[in-house]
Amino acid sequence: MSIPTITTSRLVLRALSAKDLDPLYQVFGGKDVMRYFPSTDVPTRDQVQKMISHQLKHWDEHGFGWWALEPREKNELIGWSGLQFLPETDEIEVAYLLAPAYWGQGLATEAAKASLRYGFEELGLENVVAIVHPENAASRRVIEKLGMSFVDQTPYFGMDCCRYAIGPASFEKVQAIDRVARKGREHFESGYYCAEGVLLAMAEAKGVQSDWIPMMATGFCSGVAQTCGTCGALSGAIMGLGLWAGRSVRGDDETVEANYALVRRLIAAFEERFGSTNCRELIECDLSTEEGQAFFWGNDMFERCARFTEEATRMGMSLVGDGDGSFA
Repeated sequence: MSIPTITTSRLVLRALSAKDLDPLYQVFGGKDVMRYFPSTDVPTRDQVQKMISHQLKHWDEHGFGWWALEPREKNELIGWSGLQFLPETDEIEVAYLLAPAYWGQGLATEAAKASLRYGFEELGLENVVAIVHPENAASRRVIEKLGMSFVDQTPYFGMDCCRYAIGPASFEKVQAIDRVARKGREHFESGYYCAEGVLLAMAEAKGVQSDWIPMMATGFCSGVAQTCGTCGALSGAIMGLGLWAGRSVRGDDETVEANYALVRRLIAAFEERFGSTNCRELIECDLSTEEGQAFFWGNDMFERCARFTEEATRMGMSLVGDGDGSFA
């Protein structure tokens, strides 16, 4: 069959071919790549060649399979992602693998979301699973960011694995969150600052339109008015949680505690994802100084802050989406 090419914001998902043998072999040979596989041995070149041939046949038989992954800006194979039929359990699995140099950048999540989107929107699948070694914390975080729910721990491929699953309705909720997150980034790139962009996007998702929204966030931007304080994107998301899940009347202590719990989860998630919640640590400079401003603009920290803005919006909306998802 003709294997479709899919383009995301940072990746190209294209058909595997014979020319991918050497680069894919190099990917499998990367440090710790095989750590959580049933066999930790690096596949031989012959095994990788058979893997490519099997995937092309898999596409012909099932109408889905693995794609080769390339960054949009360069013609270089960095891994694979896609859907795989599991005949032993009659399930369809979403899976991914990237070279170590591309870990920790959200690319596995981006590729897997594109794979799920193809499965639900183009193929009309009703359920997709993800199978992961219980100790593979990084891969489990990717799976959870896909909106997949833990089902059970059961043997797959000769080892105990955690099984997650997702259906089209839950995935649409994930996509709705993504749309709000992209809006937060768009606001930032259009000239609003970090806290303003996040709060604007979360307010719009709530149906709130007011000039007061960015105004109340301005002082929290740039690490709380260039004081090397909390990241403005995170502050904007905390304000967004107040808009969505804060109290409106005195004495509503139950709502206060529920909001505090959401904020604590947000802060923990942000710190886990980026290693800090402090503006200066995150962008490696002091924005109140000329040297800091020169470093910021000379080292593409704007793009880094755009990513913080997008991810903080996504994290905030994921927390309020734990309810009925009515924002979708």
